[in-house]
Parts: sequence; C-alpha cells; structure tokens
Amino acid sequence: MCFKEDKELIIAIGRIINSFGKNGEVKVKILTDFPERFNILSTIILSMSGEREDSKARVLGVRYYKDFVILKLDNSSSIEEAQNLKGFFICVKKEELYPLPEGSYYIFDLIGLSVFSQEGELLGTLKDVYTQSAQDLYVVSNGEKEILIPAVKEYVSEINPEAGRIVVNSKGGLF
Repeated sequence: MCFKEDKELIIAIGRIINSFGKNGEVKVKILTDFPERFNILSTIILSMSGEREDSKARVLGVRYYKDFVILKLDNSSSIEEAQNLKGFFICVKKEELYPLPEGSYYIFDLIGLSVFSQEGELLGTLKDVYTQSAQDLYVVSNGEKEILIPAVKEYVSEINPEAGRIVVNSKGGLF
C-alpha cells in the first residue's frame, strides 16, 4: 500500500487494528518485511484511506507482542483515543525505507513496468504482485487478459526499473 502526497511517495508499513491496554497504546499489524524499523521511528504519517496524509504523530514508545507491534503515540493517551485510530495506516516517506540488497526491489518500484518476452514481444504491464509463501507471482495485463508469472530466476531473466522493463522467459508454456 502506498500513495503519493504532493508528488512524494508515502508507504504503509503497518495498520492499526485496535487499541492495546488502557493507556492509549495501539496494536499494529506489521506490513513490512523489516519489523525492526519501528524501533527507529520518531514520527509517522497516519492515513485512513491510503490516498492522503490525514495527520502525523510522534512515536513515544515501541514494543512487540506476538506478531504485532504496540505503539505509544503522542496523540493517544486513553483507550478511547486509541480506538479512534483503528483502521489508520502507519506510513513513512520513501526516503525512510530500508535499503534493499542489490537485485531486490520494492513492489511499488515494479508496478507499471512493461513486461517483454525474451524475443522482444510486449506481453503487457505489471499490474500487481501476489506475495505467496513459496514465491511471488507477477500479474501482467495487456488490457484483454492477465497472465501470472512466477517471480523466480527460471522465468524472469531481467528486471530493469530504470529502463522501465522486465524480461521473462516462456519456459513451460506460461504464455
């Protein structure tokens, strides 16, 4: 989940799912592959719709509980105030994201890239990425039909966001 605010990319890294305790803490479902990043946040962007920034909050405390992160925010000092934040996305600016290893990409960097066969045929545009436990699947659409391509080296031979393209192999009759 990400959106542009004044031409600046904002990325959701969590979503508030409920209040936690009676002191205004919120329970956050983690939407990032780097949950430890919550430890270094000082300010977050709150967005209910995912389309715009609704407000900002300072992070006063961070702790982990099971598969969730518990945040203490400066705008929530009671259970009622925390419950009013339910459903908000916790977002950060693009420059606050963790750097990825070479050859790895954030999904939002790939969406919209043109997808070509090894022979140079335009197959369509990458519309979505389904994250699966075994492997991700690229959803490629040409406007008439969609094809799913496993995001593994056997099928994907080149990813070049700077050139705006992905090149895939047709091994196994995928397309």
